[in-house]
Amino acid sequence: MGAIKEVLKPTSKGYIRFRRGTDRTMMEHVVVWEKHFGKVPDGMQIHHIDGNKLNNDISNLQLVTPLEHKRIHEGCKLINGIWYKPCSCCGKYKPMDKENWYFSRGWINGRLCKVCYIEKSSQTRKTLIARGWKRYKPKANRNEDN
Repeated sequence: MGAIKEVLKPTSKGYIRFRRGTDRTMMEHVVVWEKHFGKVPDGMQIHHIDGNKLNNDISNLQLVTPLEHKRIHEGCKLINGIWYKPCSCCGKYKPMDKENWYFSRGWINGRLCKVCYIEKSSQTRKTLIARGWKRYKPKANRNEDN
């Protein structure tokens, strides 16, 4: 690695950058990681454990996959090898499985657990019906009613 020429202002996302050589810039947390452990493996990312992007002490840096990184920043917790996600309605952490969450295309669909989703949907339906809403009937079904 070449010598650090200049410390640049933090990026728009709050990371510290260095200029190496004439054109190359590197993030400080990556430089610190590589100094201690070597090159960051392809497909991996460096996470700031305490959430402070200016704290680039090696004890505050963790190597994670992009999926793990996303989950950590969404407030999920890894407990005994199982990921738990907080419901934005009830606030409870629930295992990220099909028993507790609705999935779409292999991913959890939304921020509400199944229990809260059903409750919210039921309340919304009751409110709409009270306002005079009626369920739309497709044309094929309309002919059958006559």
